[in-house]
Amino acid sequence: MPNRLIVDQVCEGSNCQRDRGYCTLREILTHFGHSEIRTPGDNTCHNGGVCSLKEKILQTDFTDKTLTQLKCLEFFKYVESRYQSRDIGWNNAFELWVERGHAIAFTEIYDIDSPKKPRDIYREVMSRPIQAPVT
Repeated sequence: MPNRLIVDQVCEGSNCQRDRGYCTLREILTHFGHSEIRTPGDNTCHNGGVCSLKEKILQTDFTDKTLTQLKCLEFFKYVESRYQSRDIGWNNAFELWVERGHAIAFTEIYDIDSPKKPRDIYREVMSRPIQAPVT
């Protein structure tokens, strides 16, 4: 079960908090094992309300490390999609994340005993040279 602070950090700055429809937690839950969560009505964190998706994700078996890496992957997906002028999708983003060695870099950087915000970890991952894929 994830830590509430990590879930809050994953949500930090999300569009759902600005009433624009996109929600990080909905994306994570939909694309990583909880496809029944699709409707905007599942997210009630607008105007300071309680976010039902936060409560749902707190009941999952996601670890803090997994949620943090998924948030980093979301940053990567956004940047890479802008670079390619198209939405590259979660699956392609995940493949590129692994192929370029970002998953390994994340594992080396992530420290459960001294947690950093996902954005800070992402920046550190991206500051490392891209690794050639292992064949």
